[in-house]
Amino acid sequence: MAPDSALAGLRVLDLSDNVGGQYCARTMADFGADVLLIEGVDGSPVRRAAAWTAARPPAADATLFRHLNTGKRSMTLDWRSPEGMAVLSALAAGSDVVVAGEQAVCRALMAVNPRLVACAITDFGAGPHEDWTGTEMIFQALSGVMLLNGEYPKPPLYGLGARAQYSAGITAYGAILAALFWREKSGRGQFVETAVLDSVAVMNAMVSARYFYNGTYQARLPRSGLVGLFRCSDGWVVVYAARPNDWAGCCAVFELPEHADDPRFVDLADRLKHWPEALELIGTRAATMTCDEVTVAGRQCKLPVSRVMDGPALWADKHLNVRGFWQRARSGDASHPVIAPAFRMSATPRADVVTTAPGLGEEDRQALGSVGLSDQHQTLQANGVMR
Repeated sequence: MAPDSALAGLRVLDLSDNVGGQYCARTMADFGADVLLIEGVDGSPVRRAAAWTAARPPAADATLFRHLNTGKRSMTLDWRSPEGMAVLSALAAGSDVVVAGEQAVCRALMAVNPRLVACAITDFGAGPHEDWTGTEMIFQALSGVMLLNGEYPKPPLYGLGARAQYSAGITAYGAILAALFWREKSGRGQFVETAVLDSVAVMNAMVSARYFYNGTYQARLPRSGLVGLFRCSDGWVVVYAARPNDWAGCCAVFELPEHADDPRFVDLADRLKHWPEALELIGTRAATMTCDEVTVAGRQCKLPVSRVMDGPALWADKHLNVRGFWQRARSGDASHPVIAPAFRMSATPRADVVTTAPGLGEEDRQALGSVGLSDQHQTLQANGVMR
């Protein structure tokens, strides 16, 4: 590892089995930390988290797992057994950070190493619901996010993706770095708690914070902004027409010169009143155009317009490629793309990515050797503690 990597020399144990924890630890690996992923004997559940489709059954290791665990090492260990906990404690004694999904193991390892920063990323955190298990849909519902998502007057809408988990992961990453900064001054580690629900709720200011401050909250209302979503011949585009001259831009982009002076749309107040009619006009014309035709013309007219990106469009996007969003790393005999971190650092950029996510248990012997337990490998295997 390059010595100028921001987190070079930091040793991290990743005991997590969810997106939030593994994303947090992967972000530390991105900037030079030595991250050892501790998996059960059968592997992390995330390895098997591929989506089933009729055409593509899940691979041995899910794409999600490769994304979350690029740059890490893997060790199998049943740390819930007495023998496994002994091994884990020995590893923790020489580590700086533990990322886990349970508070109890964090506190147990802190007793072994008082300088340890131990972070538990749980669904709900300590409290009445600490034993509950959440899902992305549940987090969006309980945080109030779902209340605002979707079009009026339709029911609240569940936004797909693991946005709550990723939010918790980056929240935990920042909290861990703050705890490490305090350790430099105090010499002591500490327990860090991140709840997935909290990470989503604190961002939903239009419901939670607003109600706290003035007793009101925003419900889903008819869309008041001059926004349009249009189906083109090869995809979707979005248009924002809330500035005085945007209607002229719409007419130029969508070739509607006969409506440039239409009194229903020229003035902002009238445009808002008649926006459903404008949507129908633009939508009819957009269906005959390509996304590139719309976006290129929109830039020329300074109209806020964008393509709704799909996978191929993201892969080919010039801006993302110039910024190094896509990088490549080896996995066996193949080369796979890996996604760049969510932020950039000028003096200490992302550590060079050599390989993608590790094979299951590929570091079992080496990790045992690092704590002087290499002679116990066969015994631990025989007892089902290791793979």
